Amino acid sequence: MTFPVEITSPPQDGAPIVLNRNLAVLAHQSVYAQNESGSSGLVWAYYGSTASDGKSVRWGGFTVSAGTLTLTASSTNYIVVLRSTGAISVSTASTNWDDTTAYARVYKVTAGATAVSSVEDHRAGAGGLGGGAGGGGAAAAEDVTITDTGGYYASADVEGALQEVPAIAAAAVAAVVDMAPGALDTLNELAAALGDDANFAATTAAALALKAPLASPALTGTPTAPTAAPGTNTTQVATTAFVEAAVASAGGGDALTSGTLAQFAATTSAQLRGVLTDETGTGSAVFADSPALTGTPTAPTAAPGTNTTQAATTAFVAAAVAAGGGGGSSIGLVLALQSGLSRP
Repeated sequence: MTFPVEITSPPQDGAPIVLNRNLAVLAHQSVYAQNESGSSGLVWAYYGSTASDGKSVRWGGFTVSAGTLTLTASSTNYIVVLRSTGAISVSTASTNWDDTTAYARVYKVTAGATAVSSVEDHRAGAGGLGGGAGGGGAAAAEDVTITDTGGYYASADVEGALQEVPAIAAAAVAAVVDMAPGALDTLNELAAALGDDANFAATTAAALALKAPLASPALTGTPTAPTAAPGTNTTQVATTAFVEAAVASAGGGDALTSGTLAQFAATTSAQLRGVLTDETGTGSAVFADSPALTGTPTAPTAAPGTNTTQAATTAFVAAAVAAGGGGGSSIGLVLALQSGLSRP
């Protein structure tokens, strides 16, 4: 079938019928269109179903009846259709005009004091009657039945089906986009947000595997932490800087001096014995008040002839005996007497 059917010149038989058929095919395109013959002054007439023709003109699943609107003088008038009901309305405010999700744009009419001065037809434009929600057309598409009339499909059915395509496509896109923000509502934007990394999940998992757990982390390298304020006594990690500051405030050197020992006044010798060394740095501390030595105590050997309270080592005694020749000295005499008394 060829559409539209041409009217020959001179007109063929039944030319009026051919013309009416062509117009019938395009009837859905005239819905809400301006009816110029019915418009006058500030009265705006539009096409739709009429009782006289007995035909039902539909848009978006709703029957549209022909009617009129009253325009506001000396203003811009915005004519829109509510997508959910098919109701047409006019307003000088652009609120509904801008809400293309709920409303479909029809005409933008500028009126003078008594008549229309300019008209913009937005039915096929963005947000108009001819597309999906947000871009024009009905909010929901109807199922369309196309009847096989024997070798071809009825043109009216085809036109009706094509009218629903934009709404169906828009609904499908809306289902994919859902409520995604404008910066993430395309595949390209999503890919950019993921760093264009086809293995984003594996990359992220590998990065997380390098992180130490909060419980008992096994740190490597040279871990750092904030340095606590001097005097802090909590479970906060102590840095080397904190320790150095604490040591410096306690004495300022590798060993404590007598001026700082006052802080250990209440500490017993038994408590200090395991942690202190003597002044030579060779062993455990020795305290002057009647120490009970154990093991094999050692001491510096005094010079021969020393006669003071310095402790005498076995080496000092042996040298003194040898120097006395076993007799002639008080030490040698004492040793000889001890030897003789011990004999049977």
